[in-house]
Amino acid sequence: MPDLPSAHEQGLANFDVPSWYALFLPAGTPADMVRRLNAATVAALNAPLVQQRLKEIGCDLVTPERMSPEYLGKFVAAEIDRWARVIKASGIQLE
Repeated sequence: MPDLPSAHEQGLANFDVPSWYALFLPAGTPADMVRRLNAATVAALNAPLVQQRLKEIGCDLVTPERMSPEYLGKFVAAEIDRWARVIKASGIQLE
């Protein structure tokens, strides 16, 4: 879309909105199950073929300290804080 102005061209300085993905479980999932699923997920993500494929498709791989349930909880809380004002100001409604 060559005629669409970029965020910077529209006056949004330092606009950086990377995409991210995470696995979520229902509230109240037992901690031991969360740990086991996290360990299995991290092991899969660290498999050489998976690492290679993720790099091939342009994914930035996160560091090990960012792969814990605790980190995800803090990250999601920060993202909610970051975007709450923007969402409220836009008038976006859940349908």
